[in-house]
Amino acid sequence: MPTAVKLVTVAELFERPEIVGGYEELHQGEIVMLAWPKQPHAEVQYSIQMELIRVIGDAAMVRIEMAFRARPEFEIRRADVGVVGVARMKMALKAGYISGAPEIVIEVESPSNTAREFSEKKDLCLANGAIAFWVVYPDLREITVAFSEGTGMAMKSNCAASETSAWLLLNCWGRGQINHSHRTPGPVGDRR
Repeated sequence: MPTAVKLVTVAELFERPEIVGGYEELHQGEIVMLAWPKQPHAEVQYSIQMELIRVIGDAAMVRIEMAFRARPEFEIRRADVGVVGVARMKMALKAGYISGAPEIVIEVESPSNTAREFSEKKDLCLANGAIAFWVVYPDLREITVAFSEGTGMAMKSNCAASETSAWLLLNCWGRGQINHSHRTPGPVGDRR
């Protein structure tokens, strides 16, 4: 007979001691250990962040390793790069974390990632407030984007990921309410 797995809540995760050499995320109530990004990965994150800040200025907040609570009780994740409206960031500074997914979630591919992980995170984010979910493939010079309304695109470029990111941001901006109000997701499973 299978043993029942006890789901860990966000509050229980916060009670655990900090770990050395990485961090923990909560995926559907299960603790997942992750290593901090290696320097080449961090450099791609930084390049994307700087280019997006250059394009949007102070109209939205762009952060590396943006922590967010996609669902209230059993999920806490980080985006390699996240973009949120200023008002939501102000709320997050008071609450401690962004509630729901950032408006734009950007993941940078690395050897430890799997297609299944990207797909699961994309579905989670788009169902919980994200307007767009990007996966950046630095070695291929390619970015794939999925939008909340179910459309997507893949773009191969001779440009650096950061330059391509600026063009994509402008495309995403027209699809969502990044600089305006943002709907906070309801209870788990609520896809209003």
